[in-house]
Amino acid sequence: MKKIILFLAIVCFIVIQSFGQNVDRSVIASAGTEMAASSYYLSFTLGELVVDSYNSGGYELSEGFQQSDISLQSVQEQFLLDVVLFPNPSSDVIYLEVGTQNEMQFSLFDAAGRLLLQKTFFGKTSIQSSEYANGMYLLRISDLEEGQSNVYKVEFH
Repeated sequence: MKKIILFLAIVCFIVIQSFGQNVDRSVIASAGTEMAASSYYLSFTLGELVVDSYNSGGYELSEGFQQSDISLQSVQEQFLLDVVLFPNPSSDVIYLEVGTQNEMQFSLFDAAGRLLLQKTFFGKTSIQSSEYANGMYLLRISDLEEGQSNVYKVEFH
């Protein structure tokens, strides 16, 4: 009798598993999209930061935003300039020196992203910080020959 009950339990388990639900990965969000091109796939949502994640039986439930399987294909190396920027913060003049004789360009932006000043130079230059209101500014230094740039925060007071 025990063998028959065990056999029926196994048969019931197999039948239930074969007709059980299959849940696809899905997300409910206010905004986002999915894109695919050749061998790349991107899926994202907009919303709050991750609060917590729960894993069970190969399924993942994330509170906050969608988490997907991510594999990193490549990383672009950061462009490193040999830059001397002094004094920072400044109330009069900021001096800028780069360790290359390539044609360089600096662009000074205010906090709203407006371009205030742009200048091409070789090796050394300066910025009259006394001409601008007190505050934080962004200074983008570009190597025009290499086609790369770095951004620095500067403070005028």
